[in-house]
Formats: sequence, C-alpha cells, structure tokens
Amino acid sequence: MAAGLISQIGDWILIVGVVYYTFALTGSALATGLTLASSYFPGLVLGSIAGVFVDRWPKRTTLIVVNMLLGIGLAPLVLATSAERVWIVYAVVLAESCLEQFFLPAQGAFLPLVVPRDSLPSANAAFGTARQVARLGGSAAGGLILFSLGIAGIALIDALSFFIAGGLMLLVPRDVVRAKAQATAKLVADAWSRFTKEWVDGLRTSWQSTSTRALLLFSLITGLGEGTVGALFAPFFSSVLGGNAAEFGFFIGVQGIGGIAGGAAAVGLAHRVPAALLVGAGAIVFGAIDLLLFTYPLVFSILWPAFLLIAAVGLPGAAVLAGFATLQQTLGDDRYRGRLIGALVATTSATSLIGSVAAGGLADRIGVVPVIAVQGLGYVVAGTVVLSMINRRTTRGGAIQASSNEAS
Repeated sequence: MAAGLISQIGDWILIVGVVYYTFALTGSALATGLTLASSYFPGLVLGSIAGVFVDRWPKRTTLIVVNMLLGIGLAPLVLATSAERVWIVYAVVLAESCLEQFFLPAQGAFLPLVVPRDSLPSANAAFGTARQVARLGGSAAGGLILFSLGIAGIALIDALSFFIAGGLMLLVPRDVVRAKAQATAKLVADAWSRFTKEWVDGLRTSWQSTSTRALLLFSLITGLGEGTVGALFAPFFSSVLGGNAAEFGFFIGVQGIGGIAGGAAAVGLAHRVPAALLVGAGAIVFGAIDLLLFTYPLVFSILWPAFLLIAAVGLPGAAVLAGFATLQQTLGDDRYRGRLIGALVATTSATSLIGSVAAGGLADRIGVVPVIAVQGLGYVVAGTVVLSMINRRTTRGGAIQASSNEAS
C-alpha cells in the first residue's frame, strides 16, 4: 500500500501541475483539453490489449518495471518552457499514459493475489482512502511546486515518487504472489502469438454478463464527464472562480478530505452494503453535488463554497471507488480479470478522450460552466444504470451473486 500511495501522490502532483501549467502557458481551454486527450488516447488503443499481457506477466515485476519507466519518462518536461513547446507536454503525457495502461490492470489484478477474496471489499476501501490521502497531499503539493519551482520541479519530484514506489515493490517477497513465474521473453512471444484471440475473448466475456456490461456502461458514461472536467477544471477555477495555481492545487486536494472520511466509512460498510449499491447510490449523490459545485457561480461569485462542495463530493466518491474496484475483482472469470480491467480502462479512455477534446472546443465558444456541468448529469445517469442492471445481493465477502438474467 505504501508503494501505491507514494506513486499516486506523484500522479496527482503531475496531473495538477501539467493541467494548470498548460492553461497558464497558452490561455486556451482547448490546449488544456488536448493535454488530457494525450493521457486518454493510449487507454483507448492499449487499455484492453495491455490486459492480455498483464494476465500473462508476473504482476510484481510489471509494477516495478513500469514505475521505473514512468519516472524516466518525465525528464523532457523541463524543456516545455513556452507556448510553442507545449507539444512536449503532450508527448510526455502520452508516453506516461502508455505505460499506465500496463500499470493499472497489473495493480488491479495484483491485489486479489495477495488478499483473500472475502477481504477484498475492505482492502479496496482502504486503498480508496489511500488514494484520497494521495489526492489531498499530491494536489496541494502540485500547486505549490508549480507556483514555486515551475514545471521542472514537477518533473523531478514526480519522478522521485515513481522510483521510490518501484523500490518499495522490490520488498514484496516473490512467493507472496500466488502466480506461476515464467520467463518474460517467452511470455511476450506467447502473448503476441495468441494476442488477437485472447483480446477478443476478453472483450466478449466482459460483454456477455449483465453485470460486467453495466460496469462497461458506467465507465463509458462517467468517462465522458471525467474527460470534460479534466479539460476544464483549471479554466473553471482560474476564469470562473478567479483562483491561482497554489489555490488550485489545494482545491483539487480538498476533495481528498471528504474522500478520507468516506474511505474510513467504506471500510466499515464494505461487508454490509452491496458493492453495487455503493457504486450506484454513491454515483448519484456524487453527480448531484457536482452539479451544485459547477453551477452555483452563476448566482454567487465567491470562492469558498467551491472548497466545501469539492470536499463533500469526496464522500460519495470514496464509496464509488471502493464498490467499483470490488465489482471488477469479483465479477466475471478470474482468467480474464486483467482483460476485464483493461476493457474498462479502454472504455473510460475512449469517452474521456472525446470529452476532453470536445469540452475544450465547446468551452472556448459557449463558456466553461454549461460544458463542465455535464459530468454531474453523467454520474447521476451512470449510478442509475448500475442500480438497475446489477443484482445487489451479496455474499458475506462481498462477491456478487448472479441474477437470473446474468447471461445474455
């Protein structure tokens, strides 16, 4: 968990830093959207493909190697010193996101190997709390680092976080992971030779069940909103609310305060509340608060309510994260776990890519507020989809019971 926490702190430092830096460098919401698009495009192309390899590679080794490569890949950011060089930001974000496509399914598939199945809901809730701690610390740090040290400081400190996280993974004993180790070269050759069949099988398996289909739809709908917000958060905070870079980092981090409280509650609720209910109800509440956050400036031009609302949204957000992680780890066939996670990443990336590019262009034409409010509506719809499609009965350990219409 320590390795994941440190790596995620670095992620938030980078996210806050490059998004605000791009907007400050160019003054364009579209340019900010293209930065986010660069991060989403690899998920669309590689998301489910990477899951094929992750299902066959040693998870521990994959996490170590990817962390190290993520750190090295940040070096070119120090050259992005003018609007004419903003393409360097796009290139670095694109490369980092390509590596993340292997990291995310490996991380998701690693946890069930080291945690008993009946402890997964609580473990996911604990990891969700760690993510919120990372958001709080990383976002605030990202804004302050950008404000004081510039983009070079962001690159250096984020790289160090990846190196430390990879080093901590070396401390995990090899025999803890209950997966048969094989030579990497042979795995790559085998994966390529059977890649097409395994990829298609994984996607088909993800769509065959009503429950996993609901997860894909949830990812599709919320991805659009996440892409929209990712592109417009910096313009919203700077242009609509009138904040600066340091305040922006704190603003993003404040959501972690609610997330920490929500994560602590989720640990206790995980064994008693169905994961589908955590996701569905949590998403609806999340969406409602988001709508209020993004539309209140139309009536009141003051900053402090934004901090209260972004903190409040962290509570249902933690429930959604814990429930969604448990669903993707307990639904479907264990043999296709990496591919299911990869398919979800690819689905989210596809709509996030569309959302980020479209939002940047539309906001420059019709304004930030009408466009960014799409995220709140999307979460309300997505939560309703999950509640209507996934049977909410659970076992004691949180695994979903198949409903009578599970197969289609």
